Amino acid sequence: MSETLLRTKLYIPALRPSHIQRQQLLDKLNDRLQTADGLFNRKLTLVSAPPGFGKTTLISGWIHQLDQPAAWLSLDDSDNEPNRFIHYVIAALQEVHGQAGETAVSLLQSPQPPPFDTLLTILINDLADLNGQAILVLDDYHVIHNLDIHKAITFLLDNQPPRLHLVIIGREDPVLPLHRLRGGGQMVGIHAQDLRFTLDEATQFLNETMGLSLRPEEVAALERRTEGWVAGLQLAALSMQEMPDSAEFVAAFAGDDRYITDYLIGEVIERQSPQVQDFLLKTAIFERFCAPLCDAILGAGDRGLGTGKHDHMPSSRAIIERLDQRNLFIIPLDNKREWYRYHHLFADFLRARLRDRPEEDIVDLHRRAAAWYEENSLLAEAIDHALKAEDFQRAGRLIEQNALTTIFGHAQWATLFEWMEALPAEMVKGRPRLSLQYAWALFTTGHWEAAANLLEEIKPVLEAVEQTNEKERLLGELSVIAALVAYSHSGDMGRCTEQARRALSLLPEDNLTLRCVALLSIGESAMVQEDAPVARQALEEAVDVALAAGNIAIALFALGDLARLEMTEGYLRRAAELYQRARPLGTVEGNTILGPTGIACIQLGEVLREWNDLKKAESVLREGLALCQQLTGLPNIVLEGQVNMARVLLASGDDRLAAVTMQEAESLLANLLGQSGDVRPMITVALAGRLRYWLAQGKPDAAARWLDAKGISVEATISPGDLAYHVLLARVLVDQGRLTMAQRQLERLAKIMEERESPRFSIELFILQALLYQATGDGSRAETTLMQALQLAEPEGYLRLFVDHGESIIPLLEQVAGRRSAPPNLKAILSIVREEQRVTEKPPPTAGRSPRTFVPFEPLKDQELQILRLMAAGLSNREIADELFLSVNTIKVYASRIYGKLGVHRRGEAVARAQELDLI
Repeated sequence: MSETLLRTKLYIPALRPSHIQRQQLLDKLNDRLQTADGLFNRKLTLVSAPPGFGKTTLISGWIHQLDQPAAWLSLDDSDNEPNRFIHYVIAALQEVHGQAGETAVSLLQSPQPPPFDTLLTILINDLADLNGQAILVLDDYHVIHNLDIHKAITFLLDNQPPRLHLVIIGREDPVLPLHRLRGGGQMVGIHAQDLRFTLDEATQFLNETMGLSLRPEEVAALERRTEGWVAGLQLAALSMQEMPDSAEFVAAFAGDDRYITDYLIGEVIERQSPQVQDFLLKTAIFERFCAPLCDAILGAGDRGLGTGKHDHMPSSRAIIERLDQRNLFIIPLDNKREWYRYHHLFADFLRARLRDRPEEDIVDLHRRAAAWYEENSLLAEAIDHALKAEDFQRAGRLIEQNALTTIFGHAQWATLFEWMEALPAEMVKGRPRLSLQYAWALFTTGHWEAAANLLEEIKPVLEAVEQTNEKERLLGELSVIAALVAYSHSGDMGRCTEQARRALSLLPEDNLTLRCVALLSIGESAMVQEDAPVARQALEEAVDVALAAGNIAIALFALGDLARLEMTEGYLRRAAELYQRARPLGTVEGNTILGPTGIACIQLGEVLREWNDLKKAESVLREGLALCQQLTGLPNIVLEGQVNMARVLLASGDDRLAAVTMQEAESLLANLLGQSGDVRPMITVALAGRLRYWLAQGKPDAAARWLDAKGISVEATISPGDLAYHVLLARVLVDQGRLTMAQRQLERLAKIMEERESPRFSIELFILQALLYQATGDGSRAETTLMQALQLAEPEGYLRLFVDHGESIIPLLEQVAGRRSAPPNLKAILSIVREEQRVTEKPPPTAGRSPRTFVPFEPLKDQELQILRLMAAGLSNREIADELFLSVNTIKVYASRIYGKLGVHRRGEAVARAQELDLI
């Protein structure tokens, strides 16, 4: 079952013939909206005010007078699901640009759509390529409380195409960087004080729109008491339409009764017939409604909800038409006037009154609504109302039958999680399919420990299923989830492999999606355990199965992991070939690149760094990082990319930018280590890269301290997953001149490498052994051993594995260069290392200033670095506060933190220390 979109959410509200044109506000909205060539000068228009101030009417009127295509989306609570939100945004945009977001829609409808951030990036790229302008209106944005959606809108604003203008309407300011947009002249705001009716507008509204004949002093009294609140004026007018003496009403209204608003609404309701009152109360359960839906919940012969006996109940269509004609807080949602909603304030009032009625009557309404929605294939609404009716059997059945195709297919995990939480726990545990769907919902929403516990609880239930094929299928799916939990949460790679293999033994051959997830889990856990043959076989099979299933995303994940594996093992050309395979697969219409392609990009960046193509490496890494940062669940890959980027920049001679990039990596690392669970097995490559960064800076002591703290020593067992650290320990010992210990470590590593095919580690061990021989005076063996390293390096094109040793390797390279049998790659390596040493040669430090030394410190956050740069520029605390839209006290707090992290006490010392550490 595919998701059904309510087209009524996409209609621009129609204007009534007698609506008030508010020219002053229209002028404010139009002021400097566009440039001469049609591009938008600013990114955002925000209309924020309490209910009943005419926000939607203002923007609707503005849109109708503009000569611009406009897309409209009326939001409700259900739109807090990120993928549902973006699906509706795309649908709205397609109302004005038919092909907008076609790629994202096709991905949304795939069996496993990419993450929300990826879809948003694809949509932005699509919009950038559109011909013509578009205004996108998000009405009732205050109902959105999902932080991922707020972050997505922030991302849209940061990367907004100049032909797109965003309008947000809501009851409160959204959680967006409004101060930055205001400061940059990128937004205009309309608030309650702007929307209040002036005396002239109140006169026009009451006497012309609402058909009253009030004297100026009566209008002034109403305007004064309502403070220009449009809804209050409308309520007053409705109450006065059938009153013979308006003066008496105005006099009463002019009193200080704090319940006047309640009185007005009560007057409106009480003047309706019992049948209409009954209709209003019952249909208040809906966010939007149509006549057939209302007929379904009302039914012939139903008793009213405390509204008295009625002989004849008009049809729902007749009542709706009457309410529409009388402008009784009912708003049409489409041009055919089939779907409607109540004014929000009016709906709130009706629902409050409805809560006073018998509970069984309200439950019955929701039960009937659920049945109608199910019959009309509106799954989400059917489940919502079934849950409100506590019709858990219907809700559970609908979730069991449709969640995999509808919710899983659109990755609406948060919605599924909320539904499962609403079902009775015993019911969920007693129904195998529901139990597994709950486990998926827990895992995908980050409740890893709860998912693990639930899997243990429901396993006996699944094992008790009598039908053998069904039992195996359910237990196979359970094992897939268990493997994912073991990998992501506990870091137990052995259990991850065990559960994934069990899943493969249980799942039917035609369940391709779950089988390729299981294979991917086997491959990734084998990589962590440094079992390259097993990892390679599993990942290659995962690619084939994923492609057979049509799941491009998982295929890209597997190809990226294969590239990581080949890069780690030292097969550079294989890694580059895998990128060439992934790139076209991950490129969809419009040259949009899917996020998982970034994994292979980052590996290619490391290959290019090793080949010393630093400029291209930087470009590829930037693209890879941008792609991976779109996805959730890939912080380890992003960390690898940031560390690789820092190493590229350092090799390019840009020490300052390299330090900033490494600082970003340190911040991400701190966040990862602060999470629950054990993520260390997944970040070995990044941590090893950080050690190599320090060594390239000439800081072996810092690397030694870190290795010692981790328990990596010549006495420690070289366990799976720690090989890279032990190779780096050997290098640290050589660099520090601790030659005896270095020899012991190299001998231990040589025994391991006899049983393992890994060009990278073999080359590195030969280089270190050669440097050790050179340091102990055995020049002949040093040259012979280096020759072996050079010959092994040539097929894969290794350069920087030699160059990164810097000045210490030059004498040995020059000795080997004198041989007739010197390998052809030696000339290039020697040329690069000589050039880099020439560029980095600096005059001796001046008197009174010591050379720079490495000082370990707690990483500075982005905001702290920004403040530190402004300090260095000479800005005062007040000036910094104004620049960043913060208070002076907040700046002082930040300054104190900066001083503490840098180990200083004053501003000047902080700036000096930051400069020493290449932070600014």
